[in-house]
Amino acid sequence: GIIQAVLFGLIAGLILNFMPCVLPVVSLKLMGFVRHAGEQRGALVRLGLLFSFGILTSFAVLAALGSFLGYNWGELFQKRLFLVGMIAVIFAMGLSLLGVFTLGVPSFASRASRDIGNSYIDSYVKGMLATLLATPCSGPFLGGTLAFAFTQPPPVIFAIFMSIGVGMALPYFVLAAAPELIRFVPRPGDWMIVFEQIMGLLLLGTTVYLVGILHADSVMPALWFLFVLSLGLWQFGRFGNITRSARTRVVSIAALVVIASAGYWLSFEAFEGGDKHIVVASQTDFSMEALEANRDAGRISIVKFTADWCPNCVLVEKTSLYTPDVVARINEDSITLFTADLTRENSAAQNLLRALGSRSIPFLAVFPPGKHFNEPVCLRDIYSKKNVLDAIRLVSPP
Repeated sequence: GIIQAVLFGLIAGLILNFMPCVLPVVSLKLMGFVRHAGEQRGALVRLGLLFSFGILTSFAVLAALGSFLGYNWGELFQKRLFLVGMIAVIFAMGLSLLGVFTLGVPSFASRASRDIGNSYIDSYVKGMLATLLATPCSGPFLGGTLAFAFTQPPPVIFAIFMSIGVGMALPYFVLAAAPELIRFVPRPGDWMIVFEQIMGLLLLGTTVYLVGILHADSVMPALWFLFVLSLGLWQFGRFGNITRSARTRVVSIAALVVIASAGYWLSFEAFEGGDKHIVVASQTDFSMEALEANRDAGRISIVKFTADWCPNCVLVEKTSLYTPDVVARINEDSITLFTADLTRENSAAQNLLRALGSRSIPFLAVFPPGKHFNEPVCLRDIYSKKNVLDAIRLVSPP
């Protein structure tokens, strides 16, 4: 619900302060407050407020953008491209925290605040830049909280974004108001690496959850896409980091874009199954009773042996079976297509497969009607569109 999302937003904002991207600079910023204001508590409080308002300003801008884009955002959850894109972003964030690659903070961030002389303006700008410093790191609650936010109307989006900002700004204001608490701020150390890795693993867990939201037909393509994306991010981590030359980084970024785009196309377009506009008029699940009834009705039967765990089956069915020419011939001849699904144990289908002399799939059996029923044409392993059309022609009555 909304209250839960706001609470998670507060927690996520608080956690951002402990992420490796931000934590090393927290104590330095607060000590800067003390350096500018001396021992005057009122000045410290004002500096802390301005620093916190700087953080809230950044989140207010993000909230405004989110609200503007969010008028029809809920409809995007019906779009596979949006869901997969969101999954890919959270997956990439997890890999970043696990050290596969690193997102650097732009150099202008540090220069901008350094060039400002007024301590109050400096604190406000640093507060805005603190949000920028936090962007390479995201805690486990942030992805789910934002995913919920973008399904809500603009006022709720704004409230959730601001709750994240309040969670991130609160420790700065508290420590500025009571600088003696600075000694309790954890110092950078090896524990940060462990904490970062735990956050990365939790984000990968969020990825698993979001993949489960996808339609069943999109789960395997999504997993293959994430695998290809991880390869692209890995090479970006090796060749796109700041230690490489500018040319190498540009090539690495271009390679990442190509790999991610090709991975999506291969996973969802090339190998996801048949064309959705090509429909077999008569198709049903396999059973011996239905197959024999089709024989007695004088109709040709095609039995397709397949399984979800068989990538060759998906490939051959898309390229050789669910094609315009083959489906048109199947519909013209009133042929029934039976699906013998071997994803799980199916004794009837397995018995027929063995009776036809095979123990592997892909496998296609084209049964003639009448007395020649027991003499089907069998296509094993990788068959072509021509093989299917020839098989139909061979079993068709003269």
